[in-house]
Amino acid sequence: MESILQKKMDLYRAQLEERSGKNSNQTALALYKLGRIYEKGLGVQKSELSAADFFKQSAFAKNVGNRNKGLKKLERNENLEKLTTQGNAELHYELGLKSEENGNWKFAFIQYQKAAVQGHPQAQARLGKMYYLEKHPDFINLNRLSLLTSAYEWATKAAEQGDGLGYSILASMHEKGETVEINQEKAFTYYQKSAHAGDSNGQYSLGRMYQKGEVVAKDDQIAFELFKKAAKQGHVDAMFYLGECLSTGVGTPQSVEKACVYYQVAAFKGHSEAKKQLWHFSSNLEEYVKNN
Repeated sequence: MESILQKKMDLYRAQLEERSGKNSNQTALALYKLGRIYEKGLGVQKSELSAADFFKQSAFAKNVGNRNKGLKKLERNENLEKLTTQGNAELHYELGLKSEENGNWKFAFIQYQKAAVQGHPQAQARLGKMYYLEKHPDFINLNRLSLLTSAYEWATKAAEQGDGLGYSILASMHEKGETVEINQEKAFTYYQKSAHAGDSNGQYSLGRMYQKGEVVAKDDQIAFELFKKAAKQGHVDAMFYLGECLSTGVGTPQSVEKACVYYQVAAFKGHSEAKKQLWHFSSNLEEYVKNN
């Protein structure tokens, strides 16, 4: 007679087939439960390797959010994490990304570090960013100069391999004079390289330089196009400045309606100035549309 455990396994597998691509939370949960069965040896031969594989699939399920039990399992069990990644730099990097998305900066840092020492450029840049923004609970005990030095070193390694985020960090440090002398021309060059590599912050910051016209000739049209590219990747400040360009007709034809769309998205993501502008224009939008 078929065991209850076997029936449960069949049920979980059926859920995977039925819900794959439809309900990410349920898919991740079914994978997690299969991992638990192999981890405990419940009705099957105990296998940490099989368990780790199911936990990995659960962890990398899309759009699951901070309720991802598979990811939490790997974060808490070093042996399962090692079986999952097997020293592979790309897997360490991807696991780091998932943990960063879920707010576990400590585990993300460890994963980025393991990938970075193997020469993974994106992991090197992410590691540099964590040092730069002090995104680790233990960084509170380190002085700012030490953190900036590490940030510069890892960002340089990433930039040497053409990574956009690496260039962006270096640009910001030259712009503000952090561990290096202020050099706006160098900052502009690095932002150019960052933007060309597709980094949203590089695109936004380069746009601001064209908007201000201090280091490079002022060009509002170029600034607008750069803000648009950054906004497409979810850069909140770029969304706000798109709204500013559209509401004033600078660098693009004026459209208060379109501006309010960008203000709304930026406001939803917590941008305080966008909230103020949205309130201002929303109050007067009906009258504006009527008179234009």
